[in-house]
Amino acid sequence: MKPAAFEYHRPESIDGALRLLDQLGDEAKVIAGGQSLVPLMNLRLATPAHLIDLRDLDVLRGVSVGPGELVVGAMTTYAEVEDDPLIEPSVPLLSKAVPRVGHRSIRHRGTIGGSLAHADPAAEVPAVALALDARINAASVDGTRTIAASDFFLGPYMTALKEPELILSVAWPTAGPEHRSGIFDVTRRPGDYALAGLACAVTLKANLVSDARLVGFATGPTPYRLPDTEAVLEGARVTNDMEADALLAASRDMDRVRSADKTFDYERHATLALIGRVLRWLRTGGRD
Repeated sequence: MKPAAFEYHRPESIDGALRLLDQLGDEAKVIAGGQSLVPLMNLRLATPAHLIDLRDLDVLRGVSVGPGELVVGAMTTYAEVEDDPLIEPSVPLLSKAVPRVGHRSIRHRGTIGGSLAHADPAAEVPAVALALDARINAASVDGTRTIAASDFFLGPYMTALKEPELILSVAWPTAGPEHRSGIFDVTRRPGDYALAGLACAVTLKANLVSDARLVGFATGPTPYRLPDTEAVLEGARVTNDMEADALLAASRDMDRVRSADKTFDYERHATLALIGRVLRWLRTGGRD
């Protein structure tokens, strides 16, 4: 298949890209790495009349560390994140998640901002953003605004971005010394989309859990928190005895989640199995 005819634009500045978005409205699509949009266009599931290519906007690339946060430009590729020495000590969960995205060739093209804007329910980066309370910085011709990850994902491939808005960067809170994080998934093969996944971030001090955040992905219409399971972990000492309560709580959390592409029984079974893996990981002190 080949894409439908479109007009190609390659702005040289953020202002130029924002003006194009404002002028063209919903007839335009932004292309970053193209790893999701191009296949959709080739299948004619997406038929934009205009394509706005951001590849020349180097100002949207790069990683920087400031007080309490690490900022990643929207056009920074997965491979650049994977290779950057600032990522692992500052945001270890992001460092663990990115190598699970597709294969290295895909990671050389796909971008952090593109993943968030695409909002695939099975993608790792949106789940990590929700687990860490990341902030998405966006802009339009009317100005800039910051959107909390908890408010960003509205449905499958749907976000809080307005039509003329563009993601500029993502701010990730940096990890403290007792921070522990991990990502757990079920896949058919390495590099495949997850069939079920969990992103976990906690503070673990003297075997006592606090600031527990568990985010499921690939088993709902968006990444989602597991509040009942988090409540079981919060303030608890990690022991074998907590597993029954955690699994019961996770089952209640799953009762609030549905998706159309897999049976609910499978989603429940896979997620509960991952909860068991999380608990075993916590019993090792959250070490890899």
